[in-house]
Amino acid sequence: MSDLTTPAESIMVPDLQQMQSTVAEAVLRNDGWDVLDKLHRTCVAKALMTAGFVVPVINNMPKIETKLEDPDAFKSSFKTLRDDIKNYGHLIKNINEQHKGKKGKPADEDWGLVAQLSQDYSDAITKYDSTIAPLIFTLVEVLQKEYPEILESVEKDKTDEQ
Repeated sequence: MSDLTTPAESIMVPDLQQMQSTVAEAVLRNDGWDVLDKLHRTCVAKALMTAGFVVPVINNMPKIETKLEDPDAFKSSFKTLRDDIKNYGHLIKNINEQHKGKKGKPADEDWGLVAQLSQDYSDAITKYDSTIAPLIFTLVEVLQKEYPEILESVEKDKTDEQ
């Protein structure tokens, strides 16, 4: 197995990155407003997925508090999660307001805005994946360890609704 310092591979990786960048730019130039709309919907879907954890925890917090070794730490982390989700929602709303209702190919003079908004959505997705999702996983782990019955009841409620 070779490493990425071999001459052929060191040339191929930048070439591949350049090709990906070129393809992304071509897609944005041709369908930029539609791509931004899809990125917005992806971000909204991520935010909505949090409700499957957040809502049951809110509804059951009094019970949860009695079962945890450190309920104050859990509540503090949960508040941070809720604040992060709220800020994420505001962020994606603000990005969306800059292109809402636009469709298809952007005009040449809009290219800079399209590229910036695409980057803004990418940054928002990275923020979600690096802060919100890991915090949810951490809180779920606490519940799995200290109060697994609550997770079982949430899963049962979900299957009863279907």
